[in-house]
Amino acid sequence: MGSIKCMPQGYKQGVAVELGNLVVAAYDQFRARGGRPPKWPLAAPYQLLAEFSAPPPPPAQGLEKFGFVARRTDTGDVYVVFRGTQTIGDWLANVDFVQIGQQHGWGMTEKGFTGVYSGAAPAIIDALKKAGSPARVFVTGHSLGGSLATLCAADVRASLNVITTLYAFASPRTGDRAFAARFNTECPDTWRIVNTEDIVNTVPLAATAVAELNLTGLDNVARDIEKVPLIGSRVTRPLNRVRSLLDGENYEHVGTPVDFTQHNGSIVANHEMETYLTALGIQIATPLAQTAASSNSP
Repeated sequence: MGSIKCMPQGYKQGVAVELGNLVVAAYDQFRARGGRPPKWPLAAPYQLLAEFSAPPPPPAQGLEKFGFVARRTDTGDVYVVFRGTQTIGDWLANVDFVQIGQQHGWGMTEKGFTGVYSGAAPAIIDALKKAGSPARVFVTGHSLGGSLATLCAADVRASLNVITTLYAFASPRTGDRAFAARFNTECPDTWRIVNTEDIVNTVPLAATAVAELNLTGLDNVARDIEKVPLIGSRVTRPLNRVRSLLDGENYEHVGTPVDFTQHNGSIVANHEMETYLTALGIQIATPLAQTAASSNSP
């Protein structure tokens, strides 16, 4: 199995282990996991401060639980934890490549991720304020949750002037180069744990180079389809996603990568949280208390 062998200065394997285990708890919060002891509800030394939900992009409806805010009773550390993709609505957020302005003016971010985070943000910020606006907040997430955690770290930093530590697992790119530059300045304690065999780490494309292929004809066809009665209004959203590729939008990763290489024979297996925990040296069934105890290790 692949493991993390090269650890950059400042990266803490014990913190990564603890946060990775909390991400598993966020998955358990959303749905029961069979074959192992569940990590939800939270066990000592963690105290639940708030759960948060958000609406996925249309046409999905309703609210989905995306994670929780918790505090360690022994250290006082506060955590914001996000799960990854679980529903069709979540997948729609993953592929809504249109960029929109980040709420604090840090640059442009992916519309789908931004929409989901915006739905959860009020509950998260309120919970942190009630926690006394701690001096430091740990933020983490896997897959889609990695991008939501990135947006959250930026929001917490800008809204509360709190230092954030972000450990993102298998995170897609979240925003453009301007966003990444501002984020890296404001949130330097940011680490992206990356399986080099995991395709999710490569999307959205860094640069949608199809803009260089002179595909204006396709764009014209898309605009004509939008004008067709009854049909046009139904295809506007998916066509906007296609048009964002034609427009050549740029995306850039944030933070410092911490790499390992593990090919398990399928896209899903290369991406799943269990693969990332194994690279950290623990099993998915490891109790929360055990990884909490190791969080101060190098």
